[in-house]
Amino acid sequence: MEDKTEPTYEDAPYTELALAQLALAATAQELADFLMEFVVVWRGWHRRPVEDAARFVRRAQEFLDRAVIVEKVSGASWEDIGDTLEITRQSATPSSARSPRSGRRRSSARS
Repeated sequence: MEDKTEPTYEDAPYTELALAQLALAATAQELADFLMEFVVVWRGWHRRPVEDAARFVRRAQEFLDRAVIVEKVSGASWEDIGDTLEITRQSATPSSARSPRSGRRRSSARS
């Protein structure tokens, strides 16, 4: 008889830390690519600086969220993370963190 159970996290070839680091690296690459667009200016260049800056802030927040996940998976406490961010431990807790596997917020709150 065939086992029809879905694979679990434990079946994955990567550790939770490795997945978190890969997600962080991918986000850093996306952020760098986005910023490169600001370096080149050519004839007919029609940027929307406020809109682009807002997009940058959202992407930078995603990068920070993923960095927090890497720190937490590496063993940092919420207090350590809060101290680094100069916020309270309560403000640094999981409601603001993203899942390293999906990149989605863990809580049901919208971003």
